[in-house]
Amino acid sequence: YMLARIQHDEQEYSPYSRMCFLLTDRDIQYMFETIWNSQSILSSNEDIYQLHFVRWKKDEEWTPWNTILLTLDEAESHLKLTNLELSYGEQFTKKIKQKHVMARNYFSRLPNVSNYLNKAESKGDLRLPSLTGVKI
Repeated sequence: YMLARIQHDEQEYSPYSRMCFLLTDRDIQYMFETIWNSQSILSSNEDIYQLHFVRWKKDEEWTPWNTILLTLDEAESHLKLTNLELSYGEQFTKKIKQKHVMARNYFSRLPNVSNYLNKAESKGDLRLPSLTGVKI
């Protein structure tokens, strides 16, 4: 359900999005349960039918390390923001970056994702968040 929604949104948003099509429902379940603790990072809402993974940075491709778990209403508001750190504050932004580091570390070990990262890096086509100084 969640993966299909991500894939649908990405097809609408950008025909070049690829990462979400490399993942499985089990991968999304891992993200949902382990990385995001089965709840909205803003409201702690746990209703799976109200929760949605959206891009953290809306101008970059959706990846497990460029996402945030929010309710549908929160996601709509989030996608209207222009300056994430100013809007959310430094502490909250650090918390999100820590979750992104966890996701990058976990998913970069999967063969499909590893191949995707290697190809993107070799083309110079990879825009990854800076993880310097982020502690997990």
